[in-house]
Amino acid sequence: MAAAAGGIVIGDLRLRESLHALSCISRSSPSEFLPSCSHLCLGRSRGSCSWRERSGTRAFVTVQLRETGNFSEGLLEGITQGLYSDKDNLGNGHTERSAHSSDGDGKGVPSLDIPFPSCDRSMSSYIQAIGTLQEKRLISNVADTLTIRSQVDNSLNVEERPAIKVGGRLSKRNIYTTRQQHRIVDSGKLNGYGRDQKTIKKDRYVSDSARDPKQKTLNLIKALDGFPNNSTDHLLENSELQFSSRECAFILNSLQSQDRALEAFQWMRETGKTRGNVYAYNIMFKILGARHEWSKIDDFLGGKMQEDECEPDQYTFNTLIMSASKANYVDYATITFQLMLQTGVLPSILTYSMMLLLYQRHRKVAEAESVFSHMLNSGVQAVVAYSVMIALYNREGLFEKSEQIVTEMRRNNVTPDRDNWLKQLNTYGQQGKIEEAERIMDTVEESGMSLGLVGYNSMITAYGKACLYDKAARLVEKMREEDLVPDSITYSCMIGACGRVGKLKEALSWFAEMKRLEIKPASSNFNTLISLYGKAKDVEGIVRVITEMKKYGCKPDWQTLDAAVRAYDRAGLIKDVTEILNLLRDAGWVEETGSYGTLLHVYLKCNLPKEALRIFLAMRKAGMAPKEYMCRSLICTFRDAEMFDGAKSVFKEMQVAGVTPSLESSCTMIYVYGMNGDVKEAEGLFHSLRSSVKRLDIFAYNVMINVYMRCDMPEGAIKVYKLMEEDHLLPDAYTYHSMLRMCQKCNLPAQAEEIYWRLRNSDVELDEVMCNCVLNTCAKFLPLEEMHKLFQEMIDVGYVPYNITFNVMIDLYGKAGMPER
Repeated sequence: MAAAAGGIVIGDLRLRESLHALSCISRSSPSEFLPSCSHLCLGRSRGSCSWRERSGTRAFVTVQLRETGNFSEGLLEGITQGLYSDKDNLGNGHTERSAHSSDGDGKGVPSLDIPFPSCDRSMSSYIQAIGTLQEKRLISNVADTLTIRSQVDNSLNVEERPAIKVGGRLSKRNIYTTRQQHRIVDSGKLNGYGRDQKTIKKDRYVSDSARDPKQKTLNLIKALDGFPNNSTDHLLENSELQFSSRECAFILNSLQSQDRALEAFQWMRETGKTRGNVYAYNIMFKILGARHEWSKIDDFLGGKMQEDECEPDQYTFNTLIMSASKANYVDYATITFQLMLQTGVLPSILTYSMMLLLYQRHRKVAEAESVFSHMLNSGVQAVVAYSVMIALYNREGLFEKSEQIVTEMRRNNVTPDRDNWLKQLNTYGQQGKIEEAERIMDTVEESGMSLGLVGYNSMITAYGKACLYDKAARLVEKMREEDLVPDSITYSCMIGACGRVGKLKEALSWFAEMKRLEIKPASSNFNTLISLYGKAKDVEGIVRVITEMKKYGCKPDWQTLDAAVRAYDRAGLIKDVTEILNLLRDAGWVEETGSYGTLLHVYLKCNLPKEALRIFLAMRKAGMAPKEYMCRSLICTFRDAEMFDGAKSVFKEMQVAGVTPSLESSCTMIYVYGMNGDVKEAEGLFHSLRSSVKRLDIFAYNVMINVYMRCDMPEGAIKVYKLMEEDHLLPDAYTYHSMLRMCQKCNLPAQAEEIYWRLRNSDVELDEVMCNCVLNTCAKFLPLEEMHKLFQEMIDVGYVPYNITFNVMIDLYGKAGMPER
């Protein structure tokens, strides 16, 4: 006899065995009848049984009792009574109620009012008898429940009345005892049975099984679930159960109400039933975890279990980890796992699997690595753990680590299952490693396992990333030959493969087939089409794709924006990309963190510094750390647009975000400070650079000299010029150019002459610009012959003097009385 949901199922083998026993009893003396279906007939046990199962009468019948409780014996009682009636009343067409037939010891067999044909031993007759028996028992149970409920209510109100024995019913005989009970039953509560009756008279049969502890436990559970909440303590106190560890755990686990289970556990704890009973605590942890009452769980773990001399075991920690996993409470699961290790309880495969799956779901790579390492060190090998780690690494794009896990599996001789093979296939497929992917595909097929949609999609991805479009297309045909219907992922992979090889026509064909099959395209499919249209420099096609996105309700994302911007950039229409931005916004696109970089690039390319500054500040507000090159481009744009406050804001946010400015960015800011007249800020930044770098580039010195020159501060420029000598830096052409102009502007003849002679003795080439600069700035400070010599060298080399240079030399020759020159 096997238990089933909502009742008891009688299999054909056990039913034939029961009928065998009962048939033998009907041909033997009634004293040999045994009430339990688990007993065999005495004739068979003695080897004298002559009953044989008739050929062709195989009882492939399943009887489902829709009631709870131990009704299997009652079912067999009904069949037994039918057999006795059949034996005693061979000539009658139905069974009448009669007195008990008694043996010499006074033991009797009850007679039930069941219509059982006297000569019909077919299975249908037994089923008919069973149906009648069910009907009678249902009526009896309703009446029984009402009477017990009334007695319990009275016992709760009147202390003098005797307690109700709900854990079991008293028995006066070892075999069967008849007890007449008259109960008034409300006909409206009988679910249609006997609605015209107000009084039901029923024989009550109490077997030995009524005193069975399991049956008492079941009866107690029924009572606890059926009676008011304030009766919990009363029912438990008046039960005949001994409340062993197993019984307590069974009661707590079987109660339908969690609140009633908590009340029962509290009573058990107060009465000492939970002392040393870790099973009861495990059930309570399961209930409290489902209610997310973590503080109560900590209270039990922290002190109450120790008070009851209970130590948490493996099942305890697994229960807590499972509850935390269902609640997505990663931190609590981690703490529980650590506590498990601290208490010396060894984790099981289930423990490691739950922890790794939880970390995979929440993308906790470091934590998963720690648990996986502990599993390997403990000698536990679970293929599911390897599969989880491979999937986690693949999801994070850490394919090298995924391959290390595969290598670790081979070293530990762990045999992959189908799921693990497919995850390995995905590892190599995502990287486009065809040789390894094909080897795994062949291994799976040779093992008799099917790749399925997941495996085929991984291989199509591999071929697509390796730019092997033809092989990918043939694989789709192979799928169809195996009656596998391509799904949205398959079509997305094929469109992606077209995008990598630049097949716009084929991509449009796959896209049209998706629409024909009413498969909703993903945003990645539209992004691929936009990219392909961009390669073809078809701007109108891009507009059509974005319009169709809106039609399908597919919201554009930052990748859509990036594909459109790149497409316009290839077509040389970056200035017109703002039109696409408006079209994307109309299709539902909104600015997000992933799109900030692309938008910043667009606004800088389109020379929209204000919009660029707005996006930059939005990035910072979102907690994003900008790239250094983005900040440098912004500072240069603001410098050219003379938006000095914007440049200062960007430079400040760089430092707040922890982005180290490059030398070019810092020098640009020194120049910005100089243009804005903030000499002290420029000096502070310059000296900060000089102290933080072992050897500062000459570019910083030149910028600082330029700042002093703009602010008419020759002393500062000369000081920086001398610092170059201290730092063993040789001035370049820009340095000499700046210093000579400053000497001219501030009328410093001595300094100009010194700088000139140093220039002439240096390795700096006197190009056309430098020659014009020297003649224009030093003509008043140097001898005429030196100027004439430099001017003649310039002409001989082929340099063209500026107009101002001609004017300066004419002025010099005229004042020296040399008009012929």
